[in-house]
Amino acid sequence: MESSPAPAAGRAVYGFVVYLGCCFCFVAYVAWAFVPLSRLEALGLAYWPQKYWAVALPVYVALPILLLGFCLYPGVNFLSTASLDSPSCITDPFAKMPPVTATDPKSIPPIADIPIWDVCSNIYLRDIKV
Repeated sequence: MESSPAPAAGRAVYGFVVYLGCCFCFVAYVAWAFVPLSRLEALGLAYWPQKYWAVALPVYVALPILLLGFCLYPGVNFLSTASLDSPSCITDPFAKMPPVTATDPKSIPPIADIPIWDVCSNIYLRDIKV
């Protein structure tokens, strides 16, 4: 059997059935939410939940998703981030330090990471005369 990015025939059929089921459920939900109960009973459709649940159910479903997305997920990210004074925020094992040997001043220096103390001294200590 060849490997192909296209879904297998069985998966395509299942996917289409799920799509049709979702469309049917959405149409039934909208009909239940907007059609008056007297008309539904006239069609022979009885034993519907209260209309309150047409609004409450989406809210009850959306609230945990919003809670997860806006509170829990950023909170876990904040807890897993290193503190600002941690050395892992400054450098890592893949950093390339500048060579210690003197190079020709007219040549282009090799590619390297600039140490944090050089950056801070150029930004904050430039105007201070020692």
